[in-house]
Amino acid sequence: KQWYQRRVREEAVGKLSALETDTKSSEMELLAEQIALLNGTVEANVSEIESLELQLEENSRVIGSYEDTVTEQETLLEQSKGELEECKTEMNKSRDLIAEL
Repeated sequence: KQWYQRRVREEAVGKLSALETDTKSSEMELLAEQIALLNGTVEANVSEIESLELQLEENSRVIGSYEDTVTEQETLLEQSKGELEECKTEMNKSRDLIAEL
């Protein structure tokens, strides 16, 4: 009877050990799949970040170009204001000359 109980116990321990091994293998496979998914997500995020960095660089270039254009337009505006003042002065001189005649 003790021999039979020992044998049943050994079989149970063996089955339990096999079950633990199967469970660990399944857990390892699941972890490996999760790691692969996370790696894919990380790679996709890195690609997205690189794309956004390129867009940011392009946007910075465009903004710089607009800033240059605004500066040029401000310079031209100041020149035009000066020319307008000169024209007003000349017009007033002409008006005064006409009035004298």
